Amino acid sequence: MKNKPIYKKILKIMKAINSIEKKGHNDYDNYSYAADADIKTAVRKELINNGLIFKHEILEEKTRGDIVMGKMNVLVRIKVGYTFTDVDTGDTYEGFYYGHGTDKGDKGLYKAITGSIKYILTSTFLIPTGDDPEKTPEKEEPFKGNEYVRVAPSIKERNIDKAMNSDLTDMEKLKYILNGMGGNTESSALLLLKDKAGIKNEEGKSFEKFKDIPQTKIATALTKLTK
Repeated sequence: MKNKPIYKKILKIMKAINSIEKKGHNDYDNYSYAADADIKTAVRKELINNGLIFKHEILEEKTRGDIVMGKMNVLVRIKVGYTFTDVDTGDTYEGFYYGHGTDKGDKGLYKAITGSIKYILTSTFLIPTGDDPEKTPEKEEPFKGNEYVRVAPSIKERNIDKAMNSDLTDMEKLKYILNGMGGNTESSALLLLKDKAGIKNEEGKSFEKFKDIPQTKIATALTKLTK
């Protein structure tokens, strides 16, 4: 590998930024995270000090919309190309990363871009933030002395809670719960319905359409899936 000067500058930045404090906090899921502004502020300072320019561009963009609780939920998947350029020599360091963002409005793309840039910056300079996606979550401890300790509910549990406390019909509740379990299409949702709740047609197979499922079986499915 050719020893380009830009590598030395990247190394200097890695030495300069030891870690970034997690100042952001998600109240809904009760966890802390390294905020976008804090990461960009720390990295920007060192990029300027070392004469590096950072640029990014969207190479691919895919958008998918799903109806969730009667509202459109938009998932955006992007491929982001990035380049670090040494202003003194013209040397470049390039790569790409895939990012995702979801929103009920028009902010899915911006969330995908923000998440991608955060990952690119922290990964390029190996900046620890404590946000480890493979970390095993803490187990729930029902009692600790006289204090009740509650962990954030899983996505599946939140979907069930939202559905069962909504004004949706039983069919709509069932579809919403199955969507949260990975049934993003009608066929995949019906397969889940058969595997997870034992709801099948007279031939012992999964139903082909939701409209073909009797109301009694819908009620049975809701009971089994919400236990």
